[in-house]
Amino acid sequence: MVKKASNIDIIDAIKQAVRVVFQEMGVVTKDDLKYLPSREEFYKREDEIMGELKTMREEHTMLSNRIYNDQVPRLEKLEKIHPQGRHFAAI
Repeated sequence: MVKKASNIDIIDAIKQAVRVVFQEMGVVTKDDLKYLPSREEFYKREDEIMGELKTMREEHTMLSNRIYNDQVPRLEKLEKIHPQGRHFAAI
């Protein structure tokens, strides 16, 4: 006949399992955290990075539009000179 475990036995087994897990995890100390930035420092640096990203995206959009606008007239001139898209020497 199989003996049924009591609630106390189950709780003791859970406590033992939790102890083992915590021993394997180790303990995080203030000494471990001293190299991490504070919350304020982290958010300040993140704001700087996001500002730079926003600036880069705006510059990219402006430069892309400028390049496109510069290329369109050049392509139209080339199409007038070479209506079939070829140089005369290549025909």
